[in-house]
Amino acid sequence: MKLFTLLCTSALLTAAFAADPASNNSTNASAPLQQVSEKAMAAQKEALAIEGMLKARKPDLAAATARAEALHQHVVDMHTAAQSVESGLPEAEKMKASVDVLKVLTENKAKQISNVTNGGDRERFRATAKNIAMRAEQILKTSRKIGG
Repeated sequence: MKLFTLLCTSALLTAAFAADPASNNSTNASAPLQQVSEKAMAAQKEALAIEGMLKARKPDLAAATARAEALHQHVVDMHTAAQSVESGLPEAEKMKASVDVLKVLTENKAKQISNVTNGGDRERFRATAKNIAMRAEQILKTSRKIGG
């Protein structure tokens, strides 16, 4: 009788811990969210690096321009991943809208940062880079909250 109970318990535990096909779909669905998280983190790092570069007394504007282009590419990749997120959650829709706004913002600023010459422009773009970093951080938090 003990052997039968042990076998039944073992079978139940095996069934309980077995891979559920539905759980495989949820991991596939979270792949775009993970990409959004990764790209948001990369965009945040690039934006903070640009902010730091423009803070210097004599910034390397060529490097700042290259970083702005890399930042824009991270945001484009994030936008692509965010569009493939299929979730009916309001947080997911909010995240998608935030990524859309960030994409437009970086498209415009990546083009303009190459024309930075004087202190006023540098201050404005430094503030913009800080704003982009904050937006990327919010997108990162939201994507992680949803499951990325």
